[in-house]
Amino acid sequence: MVENQRTKLLAEFTQEHQALLHKYLNFFSLKKQRCINEVERAFEQVRERQQNTQLFSKQEMEQVLDDMEGEMRSTFRDELEIFYRMSGVFIQMLMYDAEKQNSEIRADVNFMENYKALSDMREFEDLVMSEDFTLVKKPTAKA
Repeated sequence: MVENQRTKLLAEFTQEHQALLHKYLNFFSLKKQRCINEVERAFEQVRERQQNTQLFSKQEMEQVLDDMEGEMRSTFRDELEIFYRMSGVFIQMLMYDAEKQNSEIRADVNFMENYKALSDMREFEDLVMSEDFTLVKKPTAKA
């Protein structure tokens, strides 16, 4: 299959598959926002711990930065692990369903890093996350 055809197919999914992709994108959009909130919370926690300090010595500043680095590493690691595992669970569900239907899923894992495909997914995400998105086919004008 030609690369352009692969990405073009996003908008040509059946209504059921578009609905599933919409749910998937919505779910991970909420998770993405949660991750952003966790990062902001980590900064706020370090800020709160240091709010009563007026001046910082070099050693105190290094401690603040070390604390921030520790919070950020922990938060990013935890959130990325959750994304990673959730994606694995979703793929597992798809494989299970395919096997129940005596089907086989074929995918090129390297394609996930294709910038054109990622850009197309972003456009599709913007489309399906918009308020006026509908899975109902609009009537076509007859010539």
